[in-house]
Amino acid sequence: MTLLVLTLDIPDVPVEQLSKALLAQAPQFIALILSFSLVAMIWIQHHRHMALLTKMDSPLIALNIIFLGIVILVPYPTNLIGNYPLSTAAIIFFITTFILLNAAFVIILLRAHRIGAFTEPMTGKNFSQEMMGWFVGIFILVIALIVGIWFPIASLIILAISLVISAVMERHTKKKI
Repeated sequence: MTLLVLTLDIPDVPVEQLSKALLAQAPQFIALILSFSLVAMIWIQHHRHMALLTKMDSPLIALNIIFLGIVILVPYPTNLIGNYPLSTAAIIFFITTFILLNAAFVIILLRAHRIGAFTEPMTGKNFSQEMMGWFVGIFILVIALIVGIWFPIASLIILAISLVISAVMERHTKKKI
């Protein structure tokens, strides 16, 4: 996540123009905050779920490496929407990256469940509810992607609102994991 800061460039302007140059970078700061928040939410879940694993196998390790490979792509689409916040192509690339990231993690969870790698809190009904939550998250990303085709900024607003809702739900939900 710290690599996201590399999407910000130090303005190369005279000191008297620095304030104006920093204001012009507002979209880049917003993109950074949005990406950081999305990655943080996924990373928290990744940490929680990996802590519940009792065993690993080669496919599960490979899936986790693929997941991490997608994570390292995040600064690029972040930089794109920071520089081109009204571009449909930038928005599509950005949201698609997060769809892939979420889908990769769902596949990790499904593999772990299939090989019986989870401790008790992630079995049966709890696992089904967890999967439903991930599929709802992916559905919201797909909706944001579709909206982004016609209204790029609206799609980013959808993502920001979904983050706030997720944070509130996470705080108020008593989860076993």
